[in-house]
Amino acid sequence: MACRPDGPGPLADLALREPSLAGPLGHQCPDGPPDGHRASPSQKFTGGFVWMTAPLLVFDLETQRIASEVGGWSNIRALGLSVGVTYDPENNLYRVYTEPEVDRLIADLRAARLVVGYNLYRFDYEVLRAYTDDPLDDLPTVDMLRDLHQVLGWRPKLDDVAAATLGERKSADGLAAVRWFREGKLDQVIEYCKRDVEVTWRLYEFGRRNRYVVVRSRGWRTQRVPVIW
Repeated sequence: MACRPDGPGPLADLALREPSLAGPLGHQCPDGPPDGHRASPSQKFTGGFVWMTAPLLVFDLETQRIASEVGGWSNIRALGLSVGVTYDPENNLYRVYTEPEVDRLIADLRAARLVVGYNLYRFDYEVLRAYTDDPLDDLPTVDMLRDLHQVLGWRPKLDDVAAATLGERKSADGLAAVRWFREGKLDQVIEYCKRDVEVTWRLYEFGRRNRYVVVRSRGWRTQRVPVIW
């Protein structure tokens, strides 16, 4: 049985009014893993013995095109995969996938006990849906952006949350990655994507250990956002 919390609930409402008083955003998953791991609103569990043996994967991908070239953000599937990277922190193992290897990437994500990322549902998974009939909706996922959006009501950038929380930033941006891909500089795209995955993992680990991350609001006010990851 999957644990699928129905929206942010009163905890998120409290956090919106007074983040410093709210408990961590999340819901207990009664049918989750036996160690009592708690689910974020974006997270789903499949349970069973697979949970004990399958890897946790941190995931990010880069694209071949930018949104303005495919008719806007409503056509994300047309962006095309240039590079995907997964990181298995328990074995300190990176895997790199190019477009011809997209089936292997999807299979590896499907085999993971948990996929961690930032904007997975609205972006990364949507890019992959161009290559598969698998909707990917039931992958056991922590999408940190989805969780933050449920509390904040707006979507902070990964780079900004990492800077406020960890004091570190990404090495470049998606536009540069598209340019490098077109120039045949695939090694640079890979290194950039690996850096994104590294920052994503550190942010997830900080939130998991400390039960909050730091966000600088649109008015430049810094606030702690409670999370359970």
